[in-house]
Order: sequence, then structure tokens, then C-alpha cells
Amino acid sequence: MHGVYRDGDRYRDEWRDLAEKHDLIIVVPTFGRQDFPTTASYNLGGIVDQKGRHNPRSRWSFAAIEPLFDEIVCRVAGDQRGYALYGHSAGGQFVHRYVAFADAPRLEAAVAANSGWYTMPNGAAFPYGWGGEARGLVSPEKAFQRPLTILLGTEDKDRNDPNLRRNEQADQQGLTRFERGHAFLSVARDMAGASTPFGWKIAYAPGIGHDNGGMAPFAIPYLVGLAKP
Repeated sequence: MHGVYRDGDRYRDEWRDLAEKHDLIIVVPTFGRQDFPTTASYNLGGIVDQKGRHNPRSRWSFAAIEPLFDEIVCRVAGDQRGYALYGHSAGGQFVHRYVAFADAPRLEAAVAANSGWYTMPNGAAFPYGWGGEARGLVSPEKAFQRPLTILLGTEDKDRNDPNLRRNEQADQQGLTRFERGHAFLSVARDMAGASTPFGWKIAYAPGIGHDNGGMAPFAIPYLVGLAKP
């Protein structure tokens, strides 16, 4: 899942060598601005409209992924039964919200890399939390059991990045993407408690900043099941 510039072609090119090396089929949909013009319509999932009203699930941007998987399996005459989902920056936002809100019965692994800010697993109003207009749309038990890796570049700490959201709600999560990723997992662990199976974790890309091409190799083990517990 591409970032804010909606540049799926660049993401495809940055993943090409990894796909060949690891014998993967990499699919990079582009959610263009003509059909998905806003943050709300792409990386917030299209859950609510501009007036804060619920959209039908069939109109969520999340709803594109499962049919796309079916289309690709058909095109390659494959027998795949599941898929892994990766996103960087705004794409990472898409992924961590997809894990929480989408039905996604065939999702096998998810990696959200260098998200700018998060929809926290708490009662805060959506889009900063699971409350408000999003109340009742998440099954915490189902969401927390899904295998989600928050992948953080250890150098993604530029507070002045023009694409980093800076407001009161986002800054409560931390001042940088690196800090916000840790806060997200901490809030999730607290909400899950000791009784709920928990499949979320943090991983690191040492020395990497806000760079999809640099992050991608570090995502591979978590996407294809090679990472150690």
C-alpha cells in the first residue's frame, strides 16, 4: 500500500527485486486522487463521509482488498488461500486500520511501516481512536489476534517533515513517527490485557528513515513467516 503521493508505480519498482529474490507476487494497487481524493477516503478507510456519517462497508477503501486478491489468484491461475498486506507511511496507516476494521478473512500477515499517526485502540473519537463514529465497528478480540507488525525505521524522527501530522491529537501519540509507533503498541497491549490473545508486535529497520525502499527488505520476514517469535 502506497503513501500519500499515491505513487503505486514507485512502490512496485522498489519491491521488484525483492519479489524476484523471494519468489513473491507483489501487487500494488493505486488509490488515485480522482476516486479517493482525501485522507478519509484512502488511508482512513472511507469509513465515514465528510459529514461524519457511516459509509456502507462495500464503499470503504478497505473493501477493495479481498476482491483484488481473488482477481490476482484468477489471473495467475493460482491456488493461494491467503495474502499478506504491507504499507508504508499513509499506506501503513491503511494497513493498521485494515487490521482493526476490515473483515479480511484471508489476511495472513500485516506490516504497517512508518505510519505518521494512528487510530488508537481506545475510546477516543475516530479517527484518533476506536470511539465516536467508529464505536462498535471493531471486534477487539479479532483485531488483536491478527498478526500485525509495526515496523519502524530507527531514523524516522524528523519532526519537521511536511507530511507529518502535527496537531494536539496526533502529538499526544508522540512527536515523531518513531515515538507514535511505540505509543500505539503500548495502548493496544493495555487494552488487550492478559486475557486476550495478542498478535501485534514492533520491529525495527536500523538506520532507515522515512523511506519505503529502505524499509521493504526488513518487512519480508514478517510478511512470509520467517521472523522469529
